[in-house]
Amino acid sequence: MNLEEYPELAYVNPNNLSRVLRLNNFHSKIKDEMFSPNGESQILDGDWDLDLSISFEKLDVFESIYSHFIEKEAWNKTSLYSRVSGEILDNKIKWGCKTPEDYLNRLNENIDSLYLDIKNNGFKTQNQLGSSKTSDEVRVAIDRNGEIIFMDGRHRLAIAKILKLKKIPVKIILRHAKWVEFQKTVFQYAKNDSRGKIYQLIEHPDLEFIPAHHKDDRFDFLENSIVDYDCHNKNLIDIGTHWGHMSHKFEDLGFKCTAIEKLESNVYYLRHIRNACGKNFDIWQGDIFDYPDIEKMNLILALNIFHHFCKTEELHEKFVKLLNRIDAEIMLFQAHRHDPPGQMEGAFRNYNEIEFVEFISKHTGLNMWGKLGVAADKRPIYKLWKS
Repeated sequence: MNLEEYPELAYVNPNNLSRVLRLNNFHSKIKDEMFSPNGESQILDGDWDLDLSISFEKLDVFESIYSHFIEKEAWNKTSLYSRVSGEILDNKIKWGCKTPEDYLNRLNENIDSLYLDIKNNGFKTQNQLGSSKTSDEVRVAIDRNGEIIFMDGRHRLAIAKILKLKKIPVKIILRHAKWVEFQKTVFQYAKNDSRGKIYQLIEHPDLEFIPAHHKDDRFDFLENSIVDYDCHNKNLIDIGTHWGHMSHKFEDLGFKCTAIEKLESNVYYLRHIRNACGKNFDIWQGDIFDYPDIEKMNLILALNIFHHFCKTEELHEKFVKLLNRIDAEIMLFQAHRHDPPGQMEGAFRNYNEIEFVEFISKHTGLNMWGKLGVAADKRPIYKLWKS
């Protein structure tokens, strides 16, 4: 698959679908194309993504489905039934129903059975259900910043939210032109790589199909190592964050993260991806040796970065001063592969992993340490902490 060829479906956390697109902002021809049985995804510029004051949880569909399944309210007592039955009495045909009784029967039969099927068997794609109507998938749009916006499929989305599902399939039927411009820069970045990959998997529904050198094997080690640590509102610094993957993951655990990145080119992607994924961590661009608040950090995240500070005597001296400033409770550290030396050929210091951990321990006061494992790239991961 070429990078510019989107997968037929994406997978999103239903909790992230909170905004509802105003379809009356679109020309009828555009709407017809987006909602036709075989409609192709559209790319549109303009301000269609700015006027989005409707919250999905405030729709009578969601409120009524919640009331029916969670609070056990009868369908004919819900606001959804009241509204739709009133429209039917005004001679509108709704959902193929010509009378309120027809509509009540459809609610009792179709929505109840749909809820039970999703609850018992999981949320299926139309293909898995044996249907060729991909237009019946939940449909979403992507705004200029990469945020996902709900468009169609409200019954299934409401059920997914109520059941607290982690991921559901959706069809991205509309993308803002500015978002597509950013996507193209990511595609080009991958094309420029010798193996056609980006550095780290991007956990965004409209980017995660891009192949990456690193996935989540390291995070499993790291998360398990702090399972008993109270991370709520603790300060974490991610040194050499690249595009911020680990800052995303640790923010989800409750940390107040600061992502440190020296290269302006990386910060461009870092900022866009952070905003697209709805994260809040701070970004500090510059040399870590100049960062003023290292003493305030509770946890130091240093993955595949510290060996770069050992290549020259001048860098090594700065590195020692940085370590001496650290007053953290924990450091999660990934060392390089020292043998063969590779990029460390001729370096001022090329510590082996034990020497490196002991060196860090000596200068930080983190006097306890243990090996967590070895990542897929064969580089060892350690945890250091104070006794």
